[in-house]
Amino acid sequence: MNHTSGIVFEVTKRYVIVLCDDGLFRNLPLPDAPPRVGERIRVEFKKTSSGGRKDRVFIWSVLALATLVFLAAIFVWYRLPPM
Repeated sequence: MNHTSGIVFEVTKRYVIVLCDDGLFRNLPLPDAPPRVGERIRVEFKKTSSGGRKDRVFIWSVLALATLVFLAAIFVWYRLPPM
């Protein structure tokens, strides 16, 4: 596990949103003793690998949708009556 520290940005019913020193916002589960807004806390997180399965599925979904839109546009273009 990696760790950093950050400033509590917002506290909701379920999460604590922290602006970490590395410039990222992180949503953390609300602890039993919730911190105050503006308080500096230590944040532990798992380092995630980039390019995970969800990212690949999203990219392929976007590419498939773009292809369908392109093919539909060509179909409509050729079905229009000439001017």
